[in-house]
Amino acid sequence: MKDDNTTPPDISSKLLQFLDAAYEAPFDPGNFDEVIDSAAAYLFASASDPAPARHVRQGLHDPLIESHSDRLQKMLEAQEAEARTRPAALVKERLAALVIDHKGTCIGNSNAASLFGLTFPCALDDLRLAGETAAYLRRVLADTRRNLPMETDAAVLEMQDGERVVARITQHQHVDPDSGETSSGLAVTIARVAWDEDSLPLIQGAFGLSVSESEVMLEILRGRSHAEIAELRDRSVETIRSQAKAILGKTGFARMPQLIAILNQMALFSEPGIVPEAAPLVPAMPDALRLDVGEGRRLAYRQFGRAGGLPVLFVHGYITGPYFNAPLIEGFTSMGLEVLAPSRPGFGQSSVPRDWSAYDDVVVSDALALVEARCGAPMLIVAHQGGVSHACRIARALGPRCRGMLMVSAGIPIDDARHVRHMNLQTRVAAIAARYTPSMFAMLLRIGIAQFNRIGHVAYLNKFFHGSDADIEALKRPEILDLYRRSVHHMITQGTRHMVTDGRAAMADWGGDYEALQVPIRWLHGSADPVMGVGFVQEWAEAHGHGPVDVVEGGASSMLWVNADRVLQALAQLIEATEKDG
Repeated sequence: MKDDNTTPPDISSKLLQFLDAAYEAPFDPGNFDEVIDSAAAYLFASASDPAPARHVRQGLHDPLIESHSDRLQKMLEAQEAEARTRPAALVKERLAALVIDHKGTCIGNSNAASLFGLTFPCALDDLRLAGETAAYLRRVLADTRRNLPMETDAAVLEMQDGERVVARITQHQHVDPDSGETSSGLAVTIARVAWDEDSLPLIQGAFGLSVSESEVMLEILRGRSHAEIAELRDRSVETIRSQAKAILGKTGFARMPQLIAILNQMALFSEPGIVPEAAPLVPAMPDALRLDVGEGRRLAYRQFGRAGGLPVLFVHGYITGPYFNAPLIEGFTSMGLEVLAPSRPGFGQSSVPRDWSAYDDVVVSDALALVEARCGAPMLIVAHQGGVSHACRIARALGPRCRGMLMVSAGIPIDDARHVRHMNLQTRVAAIAARYTPSMFAMLLRIGIAQFNRIGHVAYLNKFFHGSDADIEALKRPEILDLYRRSVHHMITQGTRHMVTDGRAAMADWGGDYEALQVPIRWLHGSADPVMGVGFVQEWAEAHGHGPVDVVEGGASSMLWVNADRVLQALAQLIEATEKDG
């Protein structure tokens, strides 16, 4: 009798091809497409039949893949550490790069040596940085030594001579070559932009500034003080100060260094001759608030809109975090809504669960703790994309305290036979790997994060959304690109385990939780959604008495931000429905 546990030769060959591609990733960051293709060949029955293969449904190779996944993670970490601590590997046109170890010792590339006018290695205090900037870097370095999670962002660094440069600051692991021990340090990539008269169209076009405001902003970018600009333009200092305030008011920033950072990023990423259209810029995000939820854990969350208003709980998607653009934030305020947006365990700065097997329960208990602490009245829930399964569990646990739900670009319980074949390849691979072989999913995530760190967020996001024309177009808008950048960092800052667990939760059958809800539910979905086709969503909603779906023509993954007006309209309609419902 044939042993059912025997692995057919062709399956073993497919597994080996996938592992071969995966092991190339630390040395060839451009091979991610090959990794995805080989994963698809292993996961699916055939190229023409994208149903999960039998050996995948049985979890036949998962322990073997897990052992390789752990080994690959060590290779990726070693390769990244080596690349970041070898100055020659950091050389990029117009970029200066520093690596600062846990003791404050710095090394850097030739551009950094030229910028700081010194040779490496040197001490952090030897860098010719202004006092506040040096103190800021010391604080961030101290946080990394305490293993505090950090959300990577652009920062403006000021030199002792007043020159301002924009920098990307990330955490990196330093490996001692003698002992092999690792410690946390910083990698700092500094962009120097030569601001000249040709830059005026970019400055004016990006934010809709007047000619005079653009000229003042250009001088600020060059590092001149208000007094220097006043003398140069034959104006009073008070006039220049008022124009600077007007620029901040028009762009939505609270502080000038934030605007300088964004303009430097735009200059680096803009193609010659292309002037971005004026668009509402993403405002400075409120810092994450903290809530002690017991057992030594903390929940990180953000608050938007009007404090004390009608409470709304926002359950974020997988790749998209708890962030909103200016039109949404302004809409929340004008509608009298207080929107609470928690980060799930392991995302952003929320603590990981003590017991990973209870992840779904911890998500719900965290949300209930936030509601108890901040909301005295029944509330609405907005479920975004892959957060929908958690949102339904939370709504069920809230019972009568949940007034209604709005599903924005949300998925439905996934049927392997019907839904998966309509997803793009990368989403299809992620969905099946998350459901059946979490070790492969973890390996793919680790490779993806390594690629993100190497090629940067612009190239990574364009690759991620390949095939979704609407999303690629949305990435050309600086405020949308910045929101996605924040979101990816929010997702990856604490590793991969929470991502694997959260992905499995999204793929679980949460239909029973949805069917148990007795509140008004509205669906808002894009006609070009690349993950879940709008036809499937319409079928599900109507079958449960919650149709018709409000369809946004051309709406894709970025619909929450691109079509903010439709989201606010749907929220207003949901509020009206809940009021009629009593």
